[in-house]
Amino acid sequence: MGRGSFIGSSVIGDESTVEPGVVTLNVLPSGIEVSHLSPVIVKGKQLAKLGAIVGPKARIGANTVIYPGTIIEHSKYIQPLSILK
Repeated sequence: MGRGSFIGSSVIGDESTVEPGVVTLNVLPSGIEVSHLSPVIVKGKQLAKLGAIVGPKARIGANTVIYPGTIIEHSKYIQPLSILK
């Protein structure tokens, strides 16, 4: 896990590498729906929370932003500075 990364509500597979500055968003912005997320109530607001699902041996490049519900396959390499929706 790289320095300065935020990995919220995510599942990270064995032997995966998360380089510095990677952010997984874990709350969907208003109006966006993802079929496999169920909303939860937090402080009176309805939120759908889920980070990324990262397969084993994947590598996520530095300063990448990953949207909620993104699935990264086994052994996949994500280039630095990517935005995954």
